[in-house]
Amino acid sequence: MRVSSIIGIFAGTFALIATACDQRALPVSRFATVEETYALTASWPTFAQGIDKGADAKLDILFMVDNSNSMAPLQRKFAASFAAFTGVIEALPGGTPDLHIGVVSSDVGAGATGAPGCNSTGGDQGRLQVQPKVPGCSPPSDSYLALHTDPATGAVVTNYGPQPLSNAFACIAPLGDTGCGLEHQLASVRLALDPQFEQNPGFLRPDAYLAVIMLTNEDDCSAPNDSQIFNTDSKYLSDPLGPLTSFRCNYVGHICNDGNKSGPPSLTKAGTLTSCHSAEDGRLDKVSDFVSFLKGLKSDPARVFFAAVTGPATPYEVALTGTPNNDDPASRWTEVGHSCTTADGTYADPSVRITEAVTAFGTHGLLASICGDSMAPALHDISTSLIGPMQASCVFVPPGGPGCTVVDRWADNIGQPQAARLKSCADAGGIPPCWHLDDDAACGTARKHLVVDRGDAVVPAHLFTAVQCSVEVP
Repeated sequence: MRVSSIIGIFAGTFALIATACDQRALPVSRFATVEETYALTASWPTFAQGIDKGADAKLDILFMVDNSNSMAPLQRKFAASFAAFTGVIEALPGGTPDLHIGVVSSDVGAGATGAPGCNSTGGDQGRLQVQPKVPGCSPPSDSYLALHTDPATGAVVTNYGPQPLSNAFACIAPLGDTGCGLEHQLASVRLALDPQFEQNPGFLRPDAYLAVIMLTNEDDCSAPNDSQIFNTDSKYLSDPLGPLTSFRCNYVGHICNDGNKSGPPSLTKAGTLTSCHSAEDGRLDKVSDFVSFLKGLKSDPARVFFAAVTGPATPYEVALTGTPNNDDPASRWTEVGHSCTTADGTYADPSVRITEAVTAFGTHGLLASICGDSMAPALHDISTSLIGPMQASCVFVPPGGPGCTVVDRWADNIGQPQAARLKSCADAGGIPPCWHLDDDAACGTARKHLVVDRGDAVVPAHLFTAVQCSVEVP
């Protein structure tokens, strides 16, 4: 029996019913397209049903490590906590996936003009950083760390020698703090992964999961290569962009509410701002474009995971802290306050644009605070989330809930996306393909194991099953 290619999930639309007495919008249903089905199920829990599990799975992980001023102690804390990240992945049932792990910086220069501490030639341009800045470390034989299990012998093969993966990562992750202070975190990731730039050949594999993880204590300030917004000619409050400080990124990159007024943060007024979001007007790279790019690298939403260890987007406090401005000795300019601090003196500012980008990935994204004595809890949570599709199909089922909706997603033999809704085995009279829920010690007491009976069907190699048990889908 083969898996059906018929889409059995409905997309909601609305029809306006007019009568002589009233007009009411009534919901109607229609069959969804494959694209609609993928979009609808993109944020559902998703599990691999084909070969994408254990040692058969491939996983490419790109870390974007902010290398601007103040980041060195946070980088050291990050590297020291990395074993909490790798431990989860290495403990996957069936073995550690075939791994590629790379590191890029946040330094992509500062537009067409450059700026103090930033050049106009693109900085590191999203190239993988592999030369250790830690004494006594040796680089791997590639521009990234690689690990896989030899299928014939079962031996683990690496390109960094016999040391633990966490130690190898601790050698290449600390990038220092001399990079551009106008961080281009999103642009660096795009440069690193976009096939048109071919910056890092061999790192990104078409049949691998992709995880992108950011470590940064400031928000993204990615701008087009020809941008003039970092021009040092604008240096006074009377100039269009005000003084060239890191607050310029807030001024051109954020829209916030200040009382009843919405707009960019003021260059001259202190206060608490609310509901801040990305200014998608083109002066900075659009967050929505980055999200579309990253999601578009893979054929299925379950294959892309995006996380950030950064500053919370709130509170967003603006204070008059700048020194007197040369064109008006009595004037002072604004700076954004830290949204979190740690007892050791480390801190982070509101990451509005980065938060917006991560949130767009739903259950395939995770935000964690960079402020804390250790980053181990954050890294553990991130690795636990990103391996979700590779784990046992454990589903939380609310007591007395409406039931579950289960959808298969896969690509056919010419790479075209396909989707099909599965009936429960109770509704299908036990005729496969159908699904049921079982108790399973691996899922604990709060969750059930999703089991799909496919009879004698050949399961597509990269098939994913998405499930939603909290809201019934018609």
